[in-house]
Amino acid sequence: MSDASSPPEAVAAREPQQYKIEAVASLRQMLERTPNAVYADYTGLDVDAMAALRRALGEQDAKLRVVKNRFLRIALDSMELPTSDACLTGPTVVATLGREPSAACKVLVAARREWPLVIKGAMVDGQILDPAQVEAFAALPSREQLYAMLLSAMNGPVRSVAGVLQGVIRKLIGTLQAVADQGGAAHEADG
Repeated sequence: MSDASSPPEAVAAREPQQYKIEAVASLRQMLERTPNAVYADYTGLDVDAMAALRRALGEQDAKLRVVKNRFLRIALDSMELPTSDACLTGPTVVATLGREPSAACKVLVAARREWPLVIKGAMVDGQILDPAQVEAFAALPSREQLYAMLLSAMNGPVRSVAGVLQGVIRKLIGTLQAVADQGGAAHEADG
């Protein structure tokens, strides 16, 4: 019989099950490889839609994975990455963004038009983005497009200088030709 004055027995803390430890470790590895990710609610997506979305993201070097919010939160906290309650509630799928984050975001934003995918937010360069910011990020030009725009902007002044120099050289050649023609005519008149 227990005495009311005796302290209650300590409840033994349970060790986490091995599959849970492995799931969190797997999420950590995923986030270490590509920490930029979009979080979405996939409720209503059937198997065919998920497969099509995975294929489209795969073309952009991105991956799609269904996760348990608790495991993802533990993985993010252990890596000291920011978390958002809005992103980690309800059914969650994580799209890691690969080497071209805006291209993968474009795929996800476009997928919302076809399927009932709800973007909850994202983590890009250690910052949490809300759904509106994710859409704005998806609207940005890709890295290749930015390079092309930069090269075009840099090429414009070079073309202008080349055109001006070409005009100056053309005038110089014309002047030299006129002088040579006048000199030749003067020699013929003397001769």
